[in-house]
Amino acid sequence: LEYIPRVEHADRAQYEAESSAYYAQNYPNMTYHGFRGLEYTPQGKHATLNRTDQDFYFVQHYVEPVIGNERAIDYDAYSSTTRRIAIQTALETKQPALSQRFGHSSYQVILVHPGYDDAA
Repeated sequence: LEYIPRVEHADRAQYEAESSAYYAQNYPNMTYHGFRGLEYTPQGKHATLNRTDQDFYFVQHYVEPVIGNERAIDYDAYSSTTRRIAIQTALETKQPALSQRFGHSSYQVILVHPGYDDAA
């Protein structure tokens, strides 16, 4: 189970600082890496790396269970084409959207259910 908020670039440092403090206190054996996502290496290959500056991110901010899913924490789902399409579809239609399957060792999908703050 994951909560994936849209995070504006101006709020990134605050999100990363809060996550770093939370995981240091509650999961001291875990290394928090900050926002990560698919990025191109100098060799032109995709790899999961520290996320470059973007206007916004859709990070997997809350992940349960934490143990076993450490790599998913603060992963920018918007950096993946398959996940980005599901996010965009959910936002445009205001309806849940299922991604195409992805993964190498096992197939996965994500179900994106958009949430809106009507006061915003």
